[in-house]
Amino acid sequence: TNINTPESFSEAPKYPEILDTNNNKTNYSINYNIISSKNINSLLAKVAEAPLISIKIDTDSNDRNSSNIIGISIAFEENKVYYIPLKSLNEPEENNSVNSTSLLFEQDTDKNNNSEEFAPEKLVLEYVLCDFKNIFENPAIQKCGYDIKNDAYILKRYDINLSPITFDPMIASYVIESNNNKSIHDISERYFNSIIESF
Repeated sequence: TNINTPESFSEAPKYPEILDTNNNKTNYSINYNIISSKNINSLLAKVAEAPLISIKIDTDSNDRNSSNIIGISIAFEENKVYYIPLKSLNEPEENNSVNSTSLLFEQDTDKNNNSEEFAPEKLVLEYVLCDFKNIFENPAIQKCGYDIKNDAYILKRYDINLSPITFDPMIASYVIESNNNKSIHDISERYFNSIIESF
């Protein structure tokens, strides 16, 4: 697995490729861009102009009342995801381990698990949230995401009102078929005939 911190968005690696249920590659792949201090301002400018953004808040546990934000994933362009690794002002500088609930860093424990490979530069959480507050609360920018109500709840703890929320595939899946599994992997396979690969 190779995830690099690009100096510019155009240098972002293409990974992983999406597979259909027959394990045949489709004609597209996802660009994962790891954001650093070198390109955070460029990302802010791009997101501020987007009419619709998809977000996912990455936390260090599943307890939304006490979990800490350790990353934010944002998508506003087709087949591109931008991930911002974060640390609190109170976090020790040497703490570079990844203990994440994010789909981006979901790993198969049977695969090579080199923690150094997943230790990008972390930006300061409090500063990044301050920069994104106006974007997350901008009524002209629609927000969507899987289980986005949970992300909105977590952001509310940081005095950010995520709005307007216009779409959640988990809720949409429930409306269509209330008895089926609502995981993001199941939704992707069921409705888009694609498998999200962990790495």
